[in-house]
Amino acid sequence: MVGGVAVGAWSAVRQYSVADRIVSFLCLLLISTPTMVLAVLLQLGAIKFNQATGTQFFQFIGEVGAHGDYFGAELLSRMQHLLLPTISLSALSLASYSRYQRNLMLDTLGADYVRTARAKGLRKGRAIRHHALRNAIIPMATYFAFGVANIFVGATISEQVYAWNGVGSYSVMSIQQNDINGSVAVVAFSGVCTLTGALLSDILIAVIDPRVRAR
Repeated sequence: MVGGVAVGAWSAVRQYSVADRIVSFLCLLLISTPTMVLAVLLQLGAIKFNQATGTQFFQFIGEVGAHGDYFGAELLSRMQHLLLPTISLSALSLASYSRYQRNLMLDTLGADYVRTARAKGLRKGRAIRHHALRNAIIPMATYFAFGVANIFVGATISEQVYAWNGVGSYSVMSIQQNDINGSVAVVAFSGVCTLTGALLSDILIAVIDPRVRAR
């Protein structure tokens, strides 16, 4: 979320510039790419990288490989296996969040209070940070609530491609085995995650917007 907000705000400030067009094109390309296709492309790129460098830096199947004799070998192996799934999920989320944040930022940049602040002599950077960006983040905090459940439950395809045992894989297995209790548990867990995200979003809004705390 933080990366998406930063990219979206940066792109909005440079509206219609070459950098903005490039970022917009890349984000729309990522949003339009199916999760499975992106995961497979990353795996192919990892194979080419490992072959070119003669190393096994990227590990793309399973959760952990063979352990070495040195301290922290298992942790390093898990981090290597976790790298590609993290990139897959983060890239899609970053693209989605950045597009939403860009639209919010463009709305606030044209607001009267921003123009008034600039007319009073406030520097552009300070007006953007303290007025435009702060107000544009408020709707994003609400949007964040719906992304919490997706982090834990919505990675089914990525877990299948990278052979990870997660909640998404467990939900697929429960459906295939007609396990009603398992399916209900996944749905309940998703609901708990959504409620937790809603609570966190309310807290974030109260921190960002003093008007909420005053009520």
